[in-house]
Amino acid sequence: MLEIPAGWLARYESGDLMVPTYTLYQLSGALDLNVGVLFPGETSSLESEFPAELSRELGRLARLDQYDREALADFIRTTLDAIVRLKGIPS
Repeated sequence: MLEIPAGWLARYESGDLMVPTYTLYQLSGALDLNVGVLFPGETSSLESEFPAELSRELGRLARLDQYDREALADFIRTTLDAIVRLKGIPS
């Protein structure tokens, strides 16, 4: 369920209020879309390849503090490096 006050929607649409990043991830998750779809013409080819469920999970990162985000990024980097080496995928 999106927890967006109804009064804010018109302000988002008019450009008077900037939509928080987390709200964009909530919206994309509710619509089962990649968050990049909400920015026509701005989506890179890499972003368009990510499934919507990954976008939703990335949206959860907004709730973590900077230290935890950095620790998670290090973990993901290490894990991906190991998978690439094990599978022989060129980096």
